[in-house]
Amino acid sequence: MRVLQLMVDSFPPGVERDKCRSYLMQYTARLITESQPGVDLNDLEFTGSMDSEMNGFLGQLNDMLSSDCEENVVPRLPTPLLSETYSAVHRLNSERSTRISALQSTFPTLHYVILSLLALSICIAFLMETNQSILIFLNAIQLKILWTMLVSTSSALGVVCYDLLDPFQGSYQISRTVDQLYTIQSVNLASDKLSNMQKYCERR
Repeated sequence: MRVLQLMVDSFPPGVERDKCRSYLMQYTARLITESQPGVDLNDLEFTGSMDSEMNGFLGQLNDMLSSDCEENVVPRLPTPLLSETYSAVHRLNSERSTRISALQSTFPTLHYVILSLLALSICIAFLMETNQSILIFLNAIQLKILWTMLVSTSSALGVVCYDLLDPFQGSYQISRTVDQLYTIQSVNLASDKLSNMQKYCERR
């Protein structure tokens, strides 16, 4: 996204550059929204909000290229810059597909059922084995300690599995990786304001 941002800043001034920057700003805002704690990507997909702005960005590049070919004028974008921009957009779309697939790949319900049955069976087996009048090498305090360790370990395992459900909240989270998105958003806003100031100065 940073590379694509620099490429957009290299575009010649005009409506096309403003539209491409707007698509990039909207895409950055989308990523920030999708990275909030508790967001269900399945709900976003159902409401049609998963359509990436990069498709509009790509369509804008195609319009610029086709209009230049039809009018037989010098291309507004140099060929190397246009090629690198197409490549960056395709890489970004590919990374988005990988990202969405990873965020939607959660633990199945059967996973929790199996872990719960395993913990329950171990606890039941422990209670059945210790339900005897005489236990060699063990007394009441030792049995209580072992039971406490068994229950606490099972509880901690359940908490860890539940914590891994959402990568953007809990103890095991990747929320710090979202900070760079705010930086990209700020740079885009600054570039947009600078472009508007240049247009205002040209008009005067």
